[in-house]
Amino acid sequence: MESIVYETQPLLRGMVVGTIMLLCYRYGLALSILQLYLNFMYRITNEKGKPLRGPEFSWPDGQTVEKFLQGGQKSFSWQAYGPLYRIWTVFRPEVVITRPEDVKAFFFDSHTHQKAASSNAGWLFSQILGDCLGLINGERWSRVRHAFDPFFTRKISAQRLPHIMAAGEGYVNEVHQYDLGGKQAASTINLNAVDAFQRFPFFYVAEIIYGPLGITERVELWKLAETHTNIFRRLVQGGIHRYKATKFLSTSAYKETAHFVAAWRQFTLELAQKQLREGRTSPLTDLMAEVEDGKVTLNEVLHTIDESLFANLDVTTHVLTWAIVLLGNHPDVQELVRSEIKANTNDLETYMNRKDTLLHYSLLESLRVRPLLAFTIPESAQEDKVLSGYRVPKNTDIRYNLSTFGFGPRKCLGQHMAENMIKAILVPLLRQFRFKLLADQYKNGEYKVDKTNWVTLSDVNLEMERIPSGGS
Repeated sequence: MESIVYETQPLLRGMVVGTIMLLCYRYGLALSILQLYLNFMYRITNEKGKPLRGPEFSWPDGQTVEKFLQGGQKSFSWQAYGPLYRIWTVFRPEVVITRPEDVKAFFFDSHTHQKAASSNAGWLFSQILGDCLGLINGERWSRVRHAFDPFFTRKISAQRLPHIMAAGEGYVNEVHQYDLGGKQAASTINLNAVDAFQRFPFFYVAEIIYGPLGITERVELWKLAETHTNIFRRLVQGGIHRYKATKFLSTSAYKETAHFVAAWRQFTLELAQKQLREGRTSPLTDLMAEVEDGKVTLNEVLHTIDESLFANLDVTTHVLTWAIVLLGNHPDVQELVRSEIKANTNDLETYMNRKDTLLHYSLLESLRVRPLLAFTIPESAQEDKVLSGYRVPKNTDIRYNLSTFGFGPRKCLGQHMAENMIKAILVPLLRQFRFKLLADQYKNGEYKVDKTNWVTLSDVNLEMERIPSGGS
């Protein structure tokens, strides 16, 4: 039996839900009746008529909060429902695939897929990222991708490699400024991995887009990044912020978001105008010219820069710092990678480009052990798909947890640059320091983590021992 929800008119569906909720509140049967309704309307079965299983709807947001803040844990426990299961984002079903064969079947026609509007994250989310490259479709996606592609191609990333290597070494040379005890000149320093290293990828990407930034501009941009992080922490909590009512109620989250949007827009436009007055050009001025010509909208540019800069601050920080933490907790592997780097000192550029090194394998292993997100951005196919024996109707949102950079033509725009940034820190860090976890940072097989973030950032402190010049 195929699901009938996709033929149901939105108005009728809303009336039915509203009626059910009134009855539910009157008779105290809210969740049980609502669950029956959702199971019926979104019924997906296999050839034997067995319905697709998954966790029951949890009021009021389904599994919205769990998939973000408890994603790693839940991705394991929910597989008890099978290799294919369903979760809920409010009243919208999302099907999760976990097997490589289902990934292959689903992404066979990935060029026709549609990303879910604002990643099913709601209205407030749409105000900062709703028009970004990663969440738009069709002709809009082609236009925006064409505008941003010249700055992030594999060829351009390769050309930037010498510069990013020098920038990474310079950053590591100054990393003592983040010592937790202020012992900047000591041979051994203690650092929090995230606090010490998150600024490198952020400002490197910022200067790719904006060009060289002054001290005042860097301070202002970092304040915007901190505000963005606070907003995201609220967004993943769901609730009223999923709806435009948050604006009419003038919630603190809405006020903070509105302030960020205005400040972010002003910062970007003023910087572009300043560069034009001074006769300078940058990717930013090129993008603003595209806006002037009507090829892209200002929101598409702002939201895509936000995606590349602010949203990806946590993304790149996650990958970089977990690689450092895991190497710190495995000194034997750390020494092997250090020896490999030393053996390639005469041609580090070629070494960093290779995909067959222990350094690269260590990066891949850290992605496997500490994946960025348990559940990726939802997308849907334009035709029915048979996954693990179940016929999943077209336009059903699908999430997966098997890749970091995605599949097909919509793979991450900055994949190659991200790899280079991470290696540009790891190589000089391993050459200059031996590092290990401080006491109580890893207990009972678990690392200390930031439990409030939308990605599971580490909260691990490290002891960094300087390697004498010429040492090994």
